Amino acid sequence: SVRNAASTAIARCCTSAVHLEKSMGAFGVKNWGELVPFILQCVVAGNNAAAVSVATSTTTTPEANEAATLLAESAAMGALVTLRKLLEDIPNRLVKEAPDASFHDLVPALLHGLSSSCEGRRKEALACLNSFIFPMPGSLVAHMNDYLAGLSALASDSNAEIRRLVCQGIVSLLSHRPEYLTPHVASVAEFMLRATADDDPDVALEACEFWLTIASLDEDACGNEMMEMIVAMFPQLLPQLLRGMVYPRDKIEELMEANALDEIGGADRAQDVAPVFHKSRTKGGGDDDSDEEDSDDDLDDDNEWTLRKCSAASLDALSGMFGAPNILPPLLPALQEGLGHSDQWVREASILALGAVADGCKDELAPHL
Repeated sequence: SVRNAASTAIARCCTSAVHLEKSMGAFGVKNWGELVPFILQCVVAGNNAAAVSVATSTTTTPEANEAATLLAESAAMGALVTLRKLLEDIPNRLVKEAPDASFHDLVPALLHGLSSSCEGRRKEALACLNSFIFPMPGSLVAHMNDYLAGLSALASDSNAEIRRLVCQGIVSLLSHRPEYLTPHVASVAEFMLRATADDDPDVALEACEFWLTIASLDEDACGNEMMEMIVAMFPQLLPQLLRGMVYPRDKIEELMEANALDEIGGADRAQDVAPVFHKSRTKGGGDDDSDEEDSDDDLDDDNEWTLRKCSAASLDALSGMFGAPNILPPLLPALQEGLGHSDQWVREASILALGAVADGCKDELAPHL
C-alpha cells in the first residue's frame, strides 16, 4: 500500500543518513527536526479522533464527521508504522536525536494507543513500545507502571499477534531490565506459563523464550525468591515444555512425505538411520566446534527457530541451572508416559527430552534408564 511504501521510504532515508552522512545527512533524525513532532501529532490526533467525533456530532454532518475520523485514524496508523520501522532500524539514534519536547510526549501517546478499539493500532503501538526497552528512554522509565499495566490489559487480547507482542515485551524486559519485572514476577510467570501453551505457535514460541531467558540470568538478577517460585512451577512447566517438543502436525506431514520419497529412492543412508540427540544451543547460535555433520543432529535441520527447538533448549538450560533434584521429580512421570505413548512422535519428543537434560542430570538419570 501507499502507507507502507511511504513509511519504508522514510525509515530507509533515516537509516541511510547514518551511513551516508554527506549525501543523506539532511534525512537524519537530528537534522529532520519535523519528523518526530509530526509523527507525534498524527498519533495524538488518532487517539483523540473518537472523542472529537462525539464532541462535534451536533455541529457537523455524520458524513463529514466520519470522514474526518477515518482520516485521523489512517494518519495515526501511518505514523505508527513509520515509527515502528525507525525503531527497528535505528532505535538508539532515534532516542538520542529526536527533539526532547516531542519525544517526552511520544511514550504517553503510544500507551494511550494500547486501549484503541482498532487492532492494528494496538499492535503497532505495542511494537513501538517494546522497541524502546533496549534504549530505555527516560519517558518510558517514568511511565513503566503504565506500560506494565498495558501489557497486562492486552494479555488476553483476541488477536494472536498482540498476545505475541505482550510476551515479547516481557521477555525483552527480563533480558535487558529485569529489575522492572522482579516485583511482579509471580503473576508474570503464571501468565507466561499459560502463554507457553497458547494454541497459536508463534505466541507459544515467544512465551517459551521467557524460560530460556530465566536460565540465562545472573545471580543478582535471579534472586532466591525468583528461583524458588520457578521451581514451584516445574510440575506444570516441564510437562508443557515436553509437549512443545512434539513436532506440529504440518511438520509431521512434511517428514512423512519426505520419508516416503526416501523409501522409494532406495536404501537408507548412514545419516538417515543415525540416532538423534539434542545438542545444547541458544537461539540463533551454534557450537564453536560444529562441522558439516552437525546439520544432521536434528530431524528438522533447517535454521528456523521453532517452538520445538526453544522448548528443548529451555529444558536443557533449566536442568543445568536448577539441577537434577529439582528437575527429575516433576519431569520423570511425564517422560515415562511419553516414552510409552502410542503416538510415535510423542515418543520421539520424549527421547529428545532425555538428550536435553542429559548434561544437567546425567548421573541421577542413569538409574532410571
